[in-house]
Amino acid sequence: MLALACALTAAHPVHAQSEPYLARFAGIWVGQGSLRLERENAREAVYCRITSRLSPDGTTLQQNGRCAAGERSRTIAGTLLYDSAHNTVSGSWSGGPERAEVSGRRQGDRLVFQLRGNAGDARGSAIVTLDPASSGRYRMTISGEAGGGEIDFRRQ
Repeated sequence: MLALACALTAAHPVHAQSEPYLARFAGIWVGQGSLRLERENAREAVYCRITSRLSPDGTTLQQNGRCAAGERSRTIAGTLLYDSAHNTVSGSWSGGPERAEVSGRRQGDRLVFQLRGNAGDARGSAIVTLDPASSGRYRMTISGEAGGGEIDFRRQ
C-alpha cells in the first residue's frame, strides 16, 4: 500500500489560475524519506523516482516509476483523473500484482486521498496527503493500516 502511495505523488506548487490543477504533478520527481511498512517494524528508508505525463486537456495524469524500501523495489504505475468542478480526484494504481483505487479531494493547495487496495501489500486502505512545501518540492504523508511515514519529493 505504501509503494502505491509513492506512485501517486508528483505535486508541484503552481499558483497560476489558468493552469490545470494536475499540471503541478507533471514532470520527473525524486523522493526520499522513511516508511514503516508493517506496524510492528521499524521505519525504513525509501527512495522513489516518478515520471508523470499530463493529458493535453489537463484532466488526466499518467504516472510510472519505481520505489525502493529496504531490499524491496517495485515498478509502479497509476492514472489520476481530476474533476475541477467538484475538486475531486479519482483513479487507479498498479504495482506488480497489487491494485488499488484512488479517491480524494483537493483542499487548497493540498491533495488528500484514500487508497483502497485489493491484493498483496495493498489490502486495506491508507490516507495520503500531498502538501506543497515550496516551488519544486512537496511532502507526502501516509497513514494506513499497515504503517505510514513521510517522503519529501523534489522536481528533477
